[in-house]
Amino acid sequence: MYLLGFTSTPLERRRLTVHVLGVDAAIELLPVFGELALLLPNTDLDLVFFGPDVIKLMDKAKGRPSCLASRPFAYMYQAPKVSGAGTIRIELSRSESFYGDSDIELCREEKPNAIVAFNAGFNINTQWRSVVFASRAFAIPFAITGFNELGLRTDIRLILRQIHLLQPLCWPTVSLTVPEQRRINGMEGASYPIDLNPFMRPGPTPRRVHPGPGSINGFTLVVTPGGLV
Repeated sequence: MYLLGFTSTPLERRRLTVHVLGVDAAIELLPVFGELALLLPNTDLDLVFFGPDVIKLMDKAKGRPSCLASRPFAYMYQAPKVSGAGTIRIELSRSESFYGDSDIELCREEKPNAIVAFNAGFNINTQWRSVVFASRAFAIPFAITGFNELGLRTDIRLILRQIHLLQPLCWPTVSLTVPEQRRINGMEGASYPIDLNPFMRPGPTPRRVHPGPGSINGFTLVVTPGGLV
C-alpha cells in the first residue's frame, strides 16, 4: 500500500477496495491483515482475496454456515478511535481465476482502487498477463512482491514490456479508448522500479536454489503506479 501512495492520512474518511491476487499462504493469516486498520487511519479498507487456495477453502466450507469462509466477510476488524478508527474487511472471491480474459471489460466498470500480489511469479502463470493488461489499460495501481530481484527483472523483460505485442493475440475483442491504448503502448519504455521490501516475511526462509539473494516477499515491483494518466 505504501508503494502505491495510500498510506498518507486523508482529511476526510475514505473507502478503499484492494484486490489481493494469487493468495496461498496468506489465507491462513487473516488476522495479520488487521494491522492495516492501524496503519491506514480514517480509512475503511476492503480486501478481496483471489486464488486457487481461496476456491478450495470455500468449497470445503459449503454447507457449513459456521465457517468463516461461508460468511460475507471472512475477517473484520476496527481499530480503536485513538488509533484512527480504521476498519478492514476481507472477502473471499469465488472467481476461479485472477482476472479471466472475459472479465477485463467488467474490470473497467467496477475497478478496484488497487491490486497487489505476494510472490506473484509472473513467469510461471499466464493468467498474470490479463491482470497486467487490465491494470495498465485502466490505470489501476498494481504492485507485487517477488522472491529475488533477478526474477523480477526477468519478468519485466518477458512480460511487462511485451504486453503491447501480445494484445492482438490475447485480447483481440477488447476495445480500448485512446488513453487506454496509449498506456498499453507505453509499457515497453516504462520504468518498473524494484526495491528491497522492508516488510518482507520475518523468520527463516525455506532453502531454495535461486541465483542471488532472496527472501519470501523480499523485493517489490510497481507494475502500474498510482496517478497514471
